[in-house]
Amino acid sequence: MEVLLFEIGDKRFGVKVINVREVVRAVKLSPLAQASEMIEGLLNLRGLVLPVVNVRRLFALESRKLRHTDYFIVVATQERTLALHVDIAIDLVDLATEDVQLASSVLSQTGLVECVATTEDGLVHVIDVERLVALDDAGHVFVLTDSQAKGPSA
Repeated sequence: MEVLLFEIGDKRFGVKVINVREVVRAVKLSPLAQASEMIEGLLNLRGLVLPVVNVRRLFALESRKLRHTDYFIVVATQERTLALHVDIAIDLVDLATEDVQLASSVLSQTGLVECVATTEDGLVHVIDVERLVALDDAGHVFVLTDSQAKGPSA
């Protein structure tokens, strides 16, 4: 399984490469009224307005303000496109099948961790992008973004 690795604090995560559209440096976001606390704001990416998911909040990790060294990983499914706010995008890796285990119900309380892989650098929690974009709050945001004015561009 080929994934893009990224870090949030000292935790490693991944998303399947098939869902990754691009990785861009973080820029100031436009605020979004009445959005879920998981949605950090809106990103104008060359005219495409995307909700940005705060991965720290999603996994109940210590929050912090956006930094110029952060990244946005643009991910997509057939239904939707959104961006993930991460500390750093690390590398593309091919995870060996024998190193990957389905996430237990304890690890996947939100249903967003598809599997966990063991690597030389520790555990990697692979996020299920299909489930992430299917969340009700994310769906609500997509309706709102249609009527939003263009915000800061990446």
